[in-house]
Amino acid sequence: MRSKSTAKMINYQPRKAFESPIYRRSRLAARLILKARAGKKLKDSEKALAERLAGDPAITSRLIDQAIQALCRHR
Repeated sequence: MRSKSTAKMINYQPRKAFESPIYRRSRLAARLILKARAGKKLKDSEKALAERLAGDPAITSRLIDQAIQALCRHR
């Protein structure tokens, strides 16, 4: 017999904010920033992606900051 806490974990639904394409793109930009800050070289494809993300008006610095904080918390 399963306990109630186990049943809650099985029925877990991710928050809708993480399903947003804008938030996903900001998390991708944050990963590239963190990689560059760590002193690792970015591949040419990553540089091109970073330039494309930098030109995206939907991805604000606030979203990128939030994504960086979220990624740093999980490391």
